[in-house]
Amino acid sequence: MQDSKKISALVSCFNGSKYLSEFLENCAQQTISNKTEIVLVHNEPSKEELETVKSFQKQYPGLINHIVVPKEPWDVSVNRAIKASQGKYVCIWNVDDLRVPDSLERMAETLDANPKVGFTYGDYIIVRKWQSQTGRLVVALEFEKNKFRQGMYLGPFFMWRKSLCGSIGLWDEQLRTGGDFDFAVRLAIVAEGKKTLGNLGFYLDEGLGLSTGRTPWQAIERTVIELRYGVYHKLDFWYYNRAKKYRILKILNGGVWYPLAKFVPSYKSFAENCFYILYAVFRYPFWLLRRVLNKINKSF
Repeated sequence: MQDSKKISALVSCFNGSKYLSEFLENCAQQTISNKTEIVLVHNEPSKEELETVKSFQKQYPGLINHIVVPKEPWDVSVNRAIKASQGKYVCIWNVDDLRVPDSLERMAETLDANPKVGFTYGDYIIVRKWQSQTGRLVVALEFEKNKFRQGMYLGPFFMWRKSLCGSIGLWDEQLRTGGDFDFAVRLAIVAEGKKTLGNLGFYLDEGLGLSTGRTPWQAIERTVIELRYGVYHKLDFWYYNRAKKYRILKILNGGVWYPLAKFVPSYKSFAENCFYILYAVFRYPFWLLRRVLNKINKSF
């Protein structure tokens, strides 16, 4: 890379030829692209994909930091990108999502103007077709620490100060689909957040991606995270036994298991809160009854 960059967009790509060219063009169109690097961790790229990246590197020197790797889990690629990034601010940017031209600049301005804020996020539009700009607007909530600890409210376009990774750690590599949710909760617990006003981009939901595909992993890993941070009132007990197979109080980075307390020293105040535990115990029989009744209704 040529000059030091202000923003690093972290991108993991596997089998992305359908999206790659338009995605990179969207990156180049960002109003702050001269201060941005795209850290593209490319899993088993095809010849076509390599040629696309090479062409953009010639057209936009210094924009793309291209890292070619064998196929690896998404969270591993994200951590690889974080370690390779040089930006003061970092953000996730999926190759099948598109941003409005000033998305990165407005988010960086939010962090610039609020030195005590650790991360920012904002509104986005869910679309069903690639490159569509018509869909359902998701209006992000204003930051509230306790609420944001209990759900994934940051959306797909959040940005944070890279320096925070020194205290809250990297993404948990034991998770298949829930890494962004878990990391967002850690951000909310440890740092302050602030919403960036206006639409940030277009989130593609074709039901094919890791976070939008219709598989049980999302529900299982949501349960893992709810158990990890004491969000017992939201538990779906159907997934409890499968969630318990994870190392709930450990974070996996680079083959090393770290105790959750290293990154979130206060987690016990949530996970061992007697009120939340008793609430979950009280709620279980009602949950079970509802499951049974639903099953009976479906049989008729």
